[in-house]
Amino acid sequence: MIFDSEFAKLDLRRSSEFQKQHLVHSANIPWDELDLRLNELPSRGVGLNLICTDMIEAELAVKFLTEKKYIIKQVVNQDELHAFLANNALQLETGRQVIQLWSPSNLILEFIKLNPELTKSATVLDIGCGGGRDAVFLSMQGFEVTAIEQKQQVISRAKSLAKNNQQQIEWLTCDVNQTDCLPNKQFNIIVIIRYLNRDLIAWIKKHTPLGTFLVFQAFSEGVQTLGSPKNPKHIVQEHEFAENFGKSAGFEIIVDRIDELKDGRPVSSFIAQKTEEQQ
Repeated sequence: MIFDSEFAKLDLRRSSEFQKQHLVHSANIPWDELDLRLNELPSRGVGLNLICTDMIEAELAVKFLTEKKYIIKQVVNQDELHAFLANNALQLETGRQVIQLWSPSNLILEFIKLNPELTKSATVLDIGCGGGRDAVFLSMQGFEVTAIEQKQQVISRAKSLAKNNQQQIEWLTCDVNQTDCLPNKQFNIIVIIRYLNRDLIAWIKKHTPLGTFLVFQAFSEGVQTLGSPKNPKHIVQEHEFAENFGKSAGFEIIVDRIDELKDGRPVSSFIAQKTEEQQ
């Protein structure tokens, strides 16, 4: 039993069994917690190697993850794992999980790289945070994060991710189109990733003091031919961000380009900073 090292190793056994012994560089998410912790997996469409308690669990896990668009490369049960580790001591580890399978969006990583001097106590508002990867990552860098998501099931996963990474985040479960959902205060950084709501433009302009950064990403023209979204109100036009948050609005544009996700869908990536008061 030699897993292809190119693909993540996901151990679905109970945490107590995992801590007794497991393969090196494997991550543990118990099978009965997997639905709540899906956002701890890599991006959909990648390959996974699975370690399961038995073949019944393996069949259920393969079906579940395949439906979620993951590619299952290899599956072994606990007995096979024990037999392999008995003869391969260098592949054996014990104790708690240290491997992180998930990652934030590439635009968030780029933003951090471009601004290493940012005060780590800066405040961040993540609107439409989804499963919370970006919010949790920014919190792990030392930022004070407030995150908003409308769907209760989705924010439950985000909260689980934060808890499992020992991060404290202010979570708001509400519809940004409703009164009193958005905080009545200003932030140093406003993040909106793969979510587009043009009704927020006026609120954002009002809540961006000098120095505030905007980090936006939304699906762009052409995405309709490759999948969702198809509704024009969820698709940004080329340079639309720059037209609303450019020099005339007091912003210096740092990034304004079209990127491509792993599944081929185009996204408009935008980073800007408020440098002048609006006339």
